[in-house]
Amino acid sequence: MPCTDSSWSSRFCSILLGATAAGRDADPKLSPLRDMAQRDVARQTEKRDRQSPTSRRRASNGLKDHILTLRERHWCEKFLKYDIQQLLLSCGAIAGPFFIVVFLIEGALRNRYDPLREAVSALAIGPRGWVQQANFIATGALMLAYAFGLSSALRAYGGSFWAPVLVGINALGLIGAGIFVTDRPGLRDRSAERRERHVRGILHDVCSLFAFVPLFIAFFVLHQLFAAAGAYGWAVYSGASAVLFGVGFILFVRGFASTGRLASIRGLFQRITIAIGWIWLSLVATHLMGGIV
Repeated sequence: MPCTDSSWSSRFCSILLGATAAGRDADPKLSPLRDMAQRDVARQTEKRDRQSPTSRRRASNGLKDHILTLRERHWCEKFLKYDIQQLLLSCGAIAGPFFIVVFLIEGALRNRYDPLREAVSALAIGPRGWVQQANFIATGALMLAYAFGLSSALRAYGGSFWAPVLVGINALGLIGAGIFVTDRPGLRDRSAERRERHVRGILHDVCSLFAFVPLFIAFFVLHQLFAAAGAYGWAVYSGASAVLFGVGFILFVRGFASTGRLASIRGLFQRITIAIGWIWLSLVATHLMGGIV
C-alpha cells in the first residue's frame, strides 16, 4: 500500500527504502514496492515545499545568522582579548620613560637641588613634592597594569609565573614610595641627613627596596625565559642589564650610607640604575607588543 503523510509512515518508508536499496539484487520482487515508496516520498517532499517555502527559507536564514553570530562573537572575543593585552603592555612601555622624564624635569626646575648628589625621592618634599609623589603612584599604577598584561604575553615564550609577580611587587613598591614620603630631604642640607628617622621615612625605604630588588630578580627570570625560547638577543640584553643594575644599586646605596667621595655622585648612580631597569621593562613591553623583534 502507498505511504501516507503521517510521520510513522514516513519513517517506515525511509526504512523500507534503505532495506530495498541494500537488498535489491537479492530480491528483484521488491522493486515495485521500492518505486512506489520513492514516488510517495517525492510527493511528500513536494507537498511540504509547496506549503511552507517561506518557513524553510526563514529556518535556513536563521541557521546562517546563528553561525554568523557565533563567528562574530568568536572574533570579537579574540579581538578584545588581544586589544586588552596590547593596552596593558602599552602601560609598561610608557611607564619607564614617563617616570624618568618627570623626575629629570622636576629636578632641573628645583632650586638648591643637586641631581648628582640627591635622591629622586627627595623631590617629594616641599611645596612641589606632590609632583614626584604623583609620579611614583602613576608609574606604579602603569607597572601594575603591565604585570597583568605580562602574564598572558609571556605564554609565547613558555609562560612565567614569577615575572609578572615580580613586576607587580615592583609596582606596589613604587606606589608605596609615593604614599610614604622620605624623611631624607637633601637639597644640600647635609645636617638633615643625620636627623632622627621617622616611621614614614622608614616605610619609604622599605617600599623602595620592594621596587628595586624584585626588578633585579626579574632580569634573571626573563633572561632564562628568553634563552629557553631561543631569543638569545633579549637573553643577553636582560643578563647584561641585570649586572649593570646590580652594580649601580650597590654603588648608590653605599653612597647614601656614606659621606665620602661616593656620596657626591650617589644621585647620579641612582638615576643610571633607574634608567637601566625601567627602560629595560619598557623595551620588553614594546617587544612583546610586536614593536621590536
